[in-house]
Amino acid sequence: MSAKEKKSASELRTIVIHQVRQCLDLNDIINVAIYRPAESGNHSPNWDAAFTTNGQGVPPEPAFHFVRQLQSQFECDWL
Repeated sequence: MSAKEKKSASELRTIVIHQVRQCLDLNDIINVAIYRPAESGNHSPNWDAAFTTNGQGVPPEPAFHFVRQLQSQFECDWL
């Protein structure tokens, strides 16, 4: 299995925002933050995303689906 491509937190944020904003149902998401999970194992992603929405509510499941797909492709280079 090949290693995941490394991206900076800023690059990951840009990619997540781009993916989310392409989906019309996700227009309420106005910001994304990339953060390092408190605990991560060898097979766990070393980054995650948090969403800020316009108005009330939790971001819809497709937003988290995009993040899971990207986590399988990219690793965050925290340096």
